[in-house]
Amino acid sequence: NGFEVTATFTDAVTGTLHRRDQLDMLLERASAFDAVIISSVDRLGRRNRVIYTVLDELMESGLEVHTTDTGLIDPENEMSMLTFGVRSLFAESEHRRLVQKMQHAKIAKVAGNPLTGKAGQPVTPLNRYGWKRGEIVPHERQWVIYMYQRLQTVGCMVVSRELRENGVLTRQGSVWTPTKIARLVRNPVYKGTFEYGHTARDGSPVKASCDVEAFVSVELWETANRHLRERNART
Repeated sequence: NGFEVTATFTDAVTGTLHRRDQLDMLLERASAFDAVIISSVDRLGRRNRVIYTVLDELMESGLEVHTTDTGLIDPENEMSMLTFGVRSLFAESEHRRLVQKMQHAKIAKVAGNPLTGKAGQPVTPLNRYGWKRGEIVPHERQWVIYMYQRLQTVGCMVVSRELRENGVLTRQGSVWTPTKIARLVRNPVYKGTFEYGHTARDGSPVKASCDVEAFVSVELWETANRHLRERNART
C-alpha cells in the first residue's frame, strides 16, 4: 500500500483495557503519522465496546486505521464497518471463551483430582497477612493467633488498641482497625480452608476449596466468629 513503517508500538496486555501505555504513546504522537496498521481487529481489544472505543480514539486523532487481514477500516463504507463489526464480535466471543477456560483451570487447580490423588492448592501462592509468597511468616502468624484468642473474651475495638500498643501493624504498615481485624478473622483460610470463587460481598458460592496449613483450630475459628457475630448483633 506504499506505507513506510516509521514506528512500532507494542503492548504486552492484549485483553480488556482500551487504555494501555503504548497505545497512549501512539495517541500522543498521532500527528506524526498518517496511518496505523494492526495485525487484526482483536489487537484493539478483547471486548466489543473496548474495540470500538479504541477505533474511535485512533480515528479522532486523524489516523487512518488498517488491519493486515482486511485493509482500511473505512467509517464511510458500510461493508467495511460490517466486516469490522463481525470481527469485533468474534474477538469478544473468543475473549469470553478464554476467560471461561482460565476459570475452569483455576477451579481444577484448587479442587485437585481425587482420582489421581493430586491435592488441590491455591490459585496463586498465599500472600496475605501470615503468608508471603506462599511461605508462612512466623511473627505475623503469632499475631493472627493472638487475635483469635483475644476475641474469645473481648471485641475488635480492644484487640485493635492492644495491637497498636504493641506496635503491630498490617502488611501495608497501617494500624489494625476493628474492621480490618473482623475481615481477617472471618477468612476461613486461617482455619485451613482456601476458598476460590466466593466473595462475601455478592454472596457468590464457593466454586472450589482446598486445604492449607491452619493457623488456628476449627473450634477456635468458629468460636471467635460466633462471638464476633453476637457482638455485632448487640451493637
